[in-house]
Amino acid sequence: MSLHPDSNLTEAQAEIFARGLYTVARAEGTVKPEEAGLIKSFYGEVAGGHSLAALAQAPDVSPETVATAMGKGETATSFLKTCLLLCYADGTYHPKERAVVDSFAKAMGVAPAEVDKLEHSVKEYLLASLSKLHNVEAKTAVAKKLKI
Repeated sequence: MSLHPDSNLTEAQAEIFARGLYTVARAEGTVKPEEAGLIKSFYGEVAGGHSLAALAQAPDVSPETVATAMGKGETATSFLKTCLLLCYADGTYHPKERAVVDSFAKAMGVAPAEVDKLEHSVKEYLLASLSKLHNVEAKTAVAKKLKI
């Protein structure tokens, strides 16, 4: 699983993608540094360094706008996976974040069971990134927190 979606996004899609990430990040009230870092990494890589400050100030994007921009298939899946990664960036997948992700998924026609599968794949990706750690207790604690 890649942290970033395919590079075939148009500039308009990349902007909606990033605005969707900001919408998820703001669901708890504030954008945490870890979340801002992930959005910056995505947008810098995919959009070639366009102004992130303007996107940070843009209003939340609607599920319908996201669905129109992302369509169905791989782009929609990449968007949802990145949203889920963002949700775990600060260590807690807040119910308000879950509600936003679910609204995006519903608008794109992604069934709740498929969102659950995507979430599980994100958790496995996160846990696999810790596989080189020698601290077994820390890995076990993370796995329990992720409920894997």
